[in-house]
Amino acid sequence: MKKHLFTLCLLCCLAVTTSFAQDSLKAGVQFKEQVPLSEIVASAQAKGMNVFIDCFTTWCGPCRNMSTKIFPQKMMGDYFNANFLNYKEDMEKTTGLEIAKKFNVRAYPTFLILDKTGKEISRIVGSMSAEEFLQKVKTIMSSGGLSALQARYDKGDRSEAFLFEYVGALGDAYLSDKCTEVTHEIMKGRLDKMLTDEKYRKLFMDYIDSPEDEIFQYALNHQIELEKVMKKDELQGKFDQCWLQHAQSFITKTDTTKVHFDACMKDYEKLMDKLKVANKDEIVNASYLTFSISSKDWKDCITRINKVCQTKDPNDELIYGGIYRLEKNCQDKTLRKEASEILLKRVAYYKQKEEVEKEANEKVFYQQIQKAFTGLANKLTLETTPAK
Repeated sequence: MKKHLFTLCLLCCLAVTTSFAQDSLKAGVQFKEQVPLSEIVASAQAKGMNVFIDCFTTWCGPCRNMSTKIFPQKMMGDYFNANFLNYKEDMEKTTGLEIAKKFNVRAYPTFLILDKTGKEISRIVGSMSAEEFLQKVKTIMSSGGLSALQARYDKGDRSEAFLFEYVGALGDAYLSDKCTEVTHEIMKGRLDKMLTDEKYRKLFMDYIDSPEDEIFQYALNHQIELEKVMKKDELQGKFDQCWLQHAQSFITKTDTTKVHFDACMKDYEKLMDKLKVANKDEIVNASYLTFSISSKDWKDCITRINKVCQTKDPNDELIYGGIYRLEKNCQDKTLRKEASEILLKRVAYYKQKEEVEKEANEKVFYQQIQKAFTGLANKLTLETTPAK
């Protein structure tokens, strides 16, 4: 943020800036807030308009990005103000909680598109550019949205073009289980297209998350051929992700005991041995890290994170994610200090990489990691309030 000189000019600049910000806000999407959804729907019926809902939370960074940078743009205001009654609500407050429950909103930001009666037409999940967001919404409105696509699917439309359109809309709505179902419809009898068609490979990369899935098995059995047409390490990364994600399904709401998890992992490791999984030890350790976080076993969490750090190419997402949860939930000063030291070692590692790196973008990336890790390390060493 640019520094301003403390002169009379500053006041003039601030006045102009404030005026510009207000004009920009008027030019952007005009949202109603803190009113019952029923009132919005009643108004929509009276005006014959559809409803657009921004479902956000105050802690969500991508939500803030959409609110402060995307929705204030004139191109967004021109389209949404003319075509929708626009409404936004914090999903962690009274009215928002009701909306989240009614429409099963689980990720943020989620953007709901309703018809004038309040029935969901479609939804989009995530932050993106104004151009991309507008295109997605216009595509939804021209196709009739998910409800219309679902109707075509239920009536038996299995044409390739339609199924790709449908799975894309489902992906935008974050409906992963349905995405997997439709991916299987597309792949039925066409598994070999993964070897020649990038669209089919993308389906596997985006919507398949279990090693028990036949599409995963096909990819595993054709790893050599697929690696010739994919980016280096892309396929192996997907395999590792699937193994790890599936292990997370062993942590259930009905049985969270370590005995249950150990039994599941024992069988899982046998399967990995049978299929000669390349990064088995790292995947097993990461799976146990997930369990230790879930069960709030912070001592084991640190042990697992240390093992991650000892691998050839440590996964910083696992390191940061585990320690982030520890910082929020663990008051043990010894464990917090150890976690801080782990982070600072990674900071020193990236500092060295930054010093020898010539690529500007990479330098910025290393600096961002250092900043995030240093910030979390500092939080860990602050005085904590003992848990009650």
